[in-house]
Parts: sequence; structure tokens; C-alpha cells
Amino acid sequence: GRIFCFCFFETVPEKAAISLTWYHRDRQVSRRRLQVEPPSWSGYSSMQLRETDKGPWRVEITGPDNRLIAVVRFSVTD
Repeated sequence: GRIFCFCFFETVPEKAAISLTWYHRDRQVSRRRLQVEPPSWSGYSSMQLRETDKGPWRVEITGPDNRLIAVVRFSVTD
């Protein structure tokens, strides 16, 4: 299967880049950079799952200054 992390920013004052960093069992497996644009913005990043990808995951969403905006935690099970 495939997992997705959707983002929505209600107020975007100016164009900027955000990063979605994917971690599986506390090991970074991917980092995706997305461009956000005014006045509001939505987008997503996804990962293709393999059988070995079961277990705890998190996605850290950071702003252009590397400030942590949000953390999404979830677990992949059977």
C-alpha cells in the first residue's frame, strides 16, 4: 500500500518552502520539500510501503527556518 501525509495551511502570507521528513522507527527514510503559496495552501507527500515498513512512523513538518510546525505519529500494522 501507500501512506499519505496531507497538509493544509489556512493562512499563508508569502511563498515559502516546507519540509516533510518521514521517520520509521526513529530512522529518517525520506525528506520531501513542498512549496506553499498564498492565500491558503494544501498538498501532500506519500510513501510506498513494503512488508518491512510495519511499526511506528512519524512525519515532522518544518517551515523555511527549520522550525517545527507539526508532528504526525502513526503506526503501520497488518
